[in-house]
Amino acid sequence: MFNFMFLALIGISDICLLILYFTVFYKERKKEIPFVLYLLGFIVIESFSIFNLLNFLNIYSIIKIILNSFISILSTFILSFYYTASLSSRLFISISYHISLGAIEGLSVNFILPHLQHIIQTNADYTDIYVNFISNILSFIFILGLKILFNRKSVSQNMTYNFSVFVTPVISFILYITTPISQVLDKSNQYRLLIFYFMLIILNIVNYFLLNNIVQVIFLKEHEKVITKQLFFQTEKYNQLSSAYKATRSVVHDTKKHLFYIKDCIKNNTLDNIDNYIDTSVADIENSYSRINTGNLVIDAFISNYINMAKAEGIQLNTNIKINAKTIPVKDYDLCIIIGNLMDNSFNAVRKITNANSRHINIDLYTDDFQFVVHVKNTRVAVDAEKEKKIDPNEYYHGYGITNIINTSDKYKGVYSCYTESEIFETIIIYPIITDTELRRKLNIPENF
Repeated sequence: MFNFMFLALIGISDICLLILYFTVFYKERKKEIPFVLYLLGFIVIESFSIFNLLNFLNIYSIIKIILNSFISILSTFILSFYYTASLSSRLFISISYHISLGAIEGLSVNFILPHLQHIIQTNADYTDIYVNFISNILSFIFILGLKILFNRKSVSQNMTYNFSVFVTPVISFILYITTPISQVLDKSNQYRLLIFYFMLIILNIVNYFLLNNIVQVIFLKEHEKVITKQLFFQTEKYNQLSSAYKATRSVVHDTKKHLFYIKDCIKNNTLDNIDNYIDTSVADIENSYSRINTGNLVIDAFISNYINMAKAEGIQLNTNIKINAKTIPVKDYDLCIIIGNLMDNSFNAVRKITNANSRHINIDLYTDDFQFVVHVKNTRVAVDAEKEKKIDPNEYYHGYGITNIINTSDKYKGVYSCYTESEIFETIIIYPIITDTELRRKLNIPENF
């Protein structure tokens, strides 16, 4: 009974370690597989591994090690099909898992156990229990380290989380090697070790999932803030579109009135009033009408609006737009995000320049048979060359709205790039124009044709 319970604890800890290791390299498990079947698969595979381990205990050690290693790697490889990954990734993860944990177990046997002879010298039968528990705790700490290392760019990662996640396993390890367990390892109290082992395993599992849930809550709150900001931004941009549309309607309406007035002037022979009136009317139209007319409402309204803003703020805005509005592979909603964020970033950078002659923004938009290119280049406050070298290139991808631009670029299989000089910041986004409906479906690109 004791041996059965011990093997059950080994199975539980091994399953938890493997699932945690999978979470490091795989994004998420396949949602179409129910959680019960997912968990049952791990239990069945682990039971099979333990069964084989018991049946080959008396075989020559080298053969036993090779056979057990092969079965373990094969089992891990089979379980990897719960996740989406390439064949090479599955093989690498399966092999690396057992190499890493095997090395840690070897470390436990060769470097830690000799220091615990005062505990196990009277209880040699419990050596396997100590080795297994110590190696599992160290493996847990090792996998947590990998998880933090590979997910260090996640919004959830911070020093508090990194510290907290290691506290319980480290304390468990210290508690285990310093507790005088030899006093309770007798036949009358042999289950105390199992209870102690079990409680520490549960404590570490619960602590890990509680911390993960806390992190998820923090992530959701931050995501909610981003969504709220984006909604506010989109509302502002749609208000710009609405204003541009209303302004166009207003020009059409006012033009009729202007023509009627001129007609009355001609009829009443008051021709002197016409010159002044036409000059005033043309000035009003210049401030109201869409300066850019490509046939794409977003481009026409936004760029025209930014031209007016640049004129009012003393910024030199140059445009070079050669597009076929019908072939733009991006939906208007997403185009708002792209152009709106890029131009807002440019204006924010240029406004910081005190020299009026150095405030320049260039925007190039063009399409051909294969691509839609958005190219924005603006001046900025000069950055020292040495200081520029110390800036992490990734920082350029986290400016105001840049994350949304990159996400939108990825959505349409586009490529986002930015380039810097001392007084220049340049952004280029290239979107492929794919007219094949079936290919767009396979690539999961939104339809816009």
